[in-house]
Amino acid sequence: MNQLTDTETVFEVRLSRDDKPVTVRQRLMRAAQDQGKEIAVKKSPNGFVVGLMTPERRSNRGRKRATAGS
Repeated sequence: MNQLTDTETVFEVRLSRDDKPVTVRQRLMRAAQDQGKEIAVKKSPNGFVVGLMTPERRSNRGRKRATAGS
């Protein structure tokens, strides 16, 4: 996590047969949170790609945000 210093830097985390993807993803998110960083974790053919969060990397899933006028 210390090497994630800008939005251009991304890393691939490769999973072994014994690794559970859900557990690895949760650990990545927890480690980033502990360091005060917001990261984006996306699936890749070998595991995950991890980088700092940007507006383009933010998920569109879930509820739409409430507008300020409502």
